[in-house]
Amino acid sequence: MVDDEQIPEGVEAGVELRNFADAILMQPAEEIVRTRKQLVEKLGEPAMIDAAAVVGNFQRMVRIADSTGIPLDEPVLMISQSIREDLGINNFNASANSPKLPLLKRILGRLMAPFAATMLKKMAASRQSK
Repeated sequence: MVDDEQIPEGVEAGVELRNFADAILMQPAEEIVRTRKQLVEKLGEPAMIDAAAVVGNFQRMVRIADSTGIPLDEPVLMISQSIREDLGINNFNASANSPKLPLLKRILGRLMAPFAATMLKKMAASRQSK
């Protein structure tokens, strides 16, 4: 979520949570302190600690995946193409680990874009059941 309009309605302290996570990942220490205080004022210290743990856990998982060079497989590449482009994920260095799709598969991926979320959930569920 990059702007306030993208925060789903009903997410308590959504702006503060987004600002805190953003500060942890990309801002100087003073900004982390400022956003941490705002989050504590809004949700309390236990919720701030939980939020910091979630950010830290995601950072850990991403660093492990990046350091091992885990590529996306071709079906995931195809159906997540527009999502990755919209979010700018293809701009990260780790995207070089995944193969480049030929034109026909990129076109097919674009056609499947409206169904991407449903298809990704089904793919994840089928992998978990194995």
